[in-house]
Amino acid sequence: MPRVTERNNIPKFTLEQRYEAALTGLDTVVISSLPKAAEAYGLPNSTLGHRKNGRQTREIAHQEQHTITPAAEKAIVKWILKLDDFGFSPRIDHLMGMVRHLVKLDFQ
Repeated sequence: MPRVTERNNIPKFTLEQRYEAALTGLDTVVISSLPKAAEAYGLPNSTLGHRKNGRQTREIAHQEQHTITPAAEKAIVKWILKLDDFGFSPRIDHLMGMVRHLVKLDFQ
């Protein structure tokens, strides 16, 4: 007889989707309290409370401090994956050259 693994009742969403679902449940009074919403979605009670009060994620809050834009990051990842598809490993000097090129384009 196969081993039974523990079943997890937390919905299979990304972290941001779980925060959004918990906050939506609180707003529509489907879930009656913040601790119950945090427990239902497997989230820290304090973080969910901060999000309810308007705090942003770290990624969004510090976006202006990044050197390159999220679109440029996606372009670099796409380029690296394309190199990998062709059987080449990305070299650091090529990667830094690509980053410099994209940063130069962002500031022009």
